[in-house]
Amino acid sequence: MCSKPPAGSANCAEAAALAEQLPLDIQSLGDALSAAALFIKRYQPESPRLEAEIIIGELWHKSPEFLFAHPEAAFPSELWQQARLKIARRCLGEPIAYIIGRREFFGHAFKVTPATLVPRPETEILVEKALEEITAWPSPAPADILDLCTGSGNIAISLALAVPHCQVWAQDISEAALEVAQANVDHYSLQNRVHLLGGNLFSQIAPAQRFAIITANPPYISRDGSLPPDPNVCRYEPELALFAGSDGLDIIRSIAVQAPRFLLPGGRLFMEIGCGQAEQATEIISQAGLEEVQITQDLQNLPRIVSARLNSKHTGKL
Repeated sequence: MCSKPPAGSANCAEAAALAEQLPLDIQSLGDALSAAALFIKRYQPESPRLEAEIIIGELWHKSPEFLFAHPEAAFPSELWQQARLKIARRCLGEPIAYIIGRREFFGHAFKVTPATLVPRPETEILVEKALEEITAWPSPAPADILDLCTGSGNIAISLALAVPHCQVWAQDISEAALEVAQANVDHYSLQNRVHLLGGNLFSQIAPAQRFAIITANPPYISRDGSLPPDPNVCRYEPELALFAGSDGLDIIRSIAVQAPRFLLPGGRLFMEIGCGQAEQATEIISQAGLEEVQITQDLQNLPRIVSARLNSKHTGKL
């Protein structure tokens, strides 16, 4: 069944019509993979074979090793009919994570739906930087972590799995996203350590609660007409998780202004930012009273993570 796309994007009828251009019958696994890869290549030429293997392997519950070793295996006709529609959806630009319903992040699989952003490799850098901070604490150092704009919960859950002595609170304004996050919390049996919160940013946090780490992958796309390099991001992914005012900095400003009230002395904020926002984000965070502002680049050498510490004589000694 097609996921419900945002307004203006390709719909199920378009995918069904495109699927009719694929062969109606396929005999073997090898034929299915070849037909799928050739068709995907016409529309999404970057990694057509890999995407064909992901779609068919997920649908048939077969490993990449099986797909490679058994091209002669008979491919079930009923699965091919399902595969045709999924292949068409990918050709129309729908993220493959939505088509198969999951995405790998930091070595773990997470359920995703069109209610959540698709977790991306550059966001793993945020998790890595937060873990570097945590490992520098004196041992043992149990502490609370807050993840804002949690989406599928990928950041919060990755931190909880990596740091078993910590409690993690994960917030999102979208109830639909929180349902996905809850499914991921349940999958990893973290109900006693990852606590989901609704509301707007810090609104559901107890006034006296303080966190050693605050993380966030907030909306940071501007509404001034500039779009991310991949138009399918705006076409398929949730608008609520993408856009943040005319300059893309509205949520970053809100987090920076409020974070000092909820950080422990010496606690640190880690936040993902968009291209071209490093200078402004640094200024915003510095004006909010945080120190040691640092920018970390992603694998494309683009500024991607901004971090800062709450000024304190106990800095680095949580």
